[in-house]
Amino acid sequence: MIPTVLLAWLIGISLLHGTHSRAQVPRPVPKQAGICDRIYADVAEMASDLQDILDRCDWDTDGFVLALRKLNHLPPPAGLKAVVLKPYVAGRPVKTVTLEIDVFFNLLQSYPHVLAFPKLEQLTERISSGYEIQDVEIVGYSDRNEHQELTHMTLDTKRAEFIRAYFVAVGVPPERVRTSINLPRHENTATGRARDRSVAVKVHFLSQDQSYAEKVRASIQPIIFSGSLSGNPVATIEVTTAEKGVIVGRRLIRSSGDRNWDEAVERAVYKTDVIPADVDGRVPHKLEISFSPKNRQ
Repeated sequence: MIPTVLLAWLIGISLLHGTHSRAQVPRPVPKQAGICDRIYADVAEMASDLQDILDRCDWDTDGFVLALRKLNHLPPPAGLKAVVLKPYVAGRPVKTVTLEIDVFFNLLQSYPHVLAFPKLEQLTERISSGYEIQDVEIVGYSDRNEHQELTHMTLDTKRAEFIRAYFVAVGVPPERVRTSINLPRHENTATGRARDRSVAVKVHFLSQDQSYAEKVRASIQPIIFSGSLSGNPVATIEVTTAEKGVIVGRRLIRSSGDRNWDEAVERAVYKTDVIPADVDGRVPHKLEISFSPKNRQ
């Protein structure tokens, strides 16, 4: 357990003595240098290398303090997957979509935890299903110890600003991204403090994506196999789902009048274990889906 008061003094004094200069030429690391020596942190530039120092070194080593300062000054990584919005189609229905995620950080850090980046990339992909971003709301938090004893580090602000820079880097117009900070929102326990070292992100965008029922039907329709049919019979199935779209119940609620087609649809639905989520990531508990041969064309 880090003694917070002493840590506040140490980190505060160290971080207030200037910031890392990218123009500085790093010195080569002697073979006998340990990872916690300052000279090792001097040459480390990648987030993974700096995090390795922080994970392996004691908080009162020169290497730890320098690695923390450098990590907290890193910008978002290069090569991020950009938001690519779809074109607006006149006459097609429009809906507003709201997506929310929390991005987490390690103690004293304003560079996100490594697991945050896949989550942010998934969010970017889901935004790309829309045609216009209305706004991105970003709220930065620090845990109760950081908030009370390390106020000079302004971690809540820096965390929010990093996520803002991330969204600008992936192509969101800067004027659509708003940042703010708030007080810790969870209990003062180890779990609560870990949850408070975070940024809450809420995105609103406009979408003309196909209806959810159409999306689910499109995922099942290709595996419907039937014999010869006359006309265009329509069979309606009620699907019941559990967590993450796992299908736990299926039943024919409206027959098409063609037994051949009804049985073909039921077989296809029974072969389907999971249905896709809607654009907001949700899956309804019950859903009625109609199938007809013309849907396959």
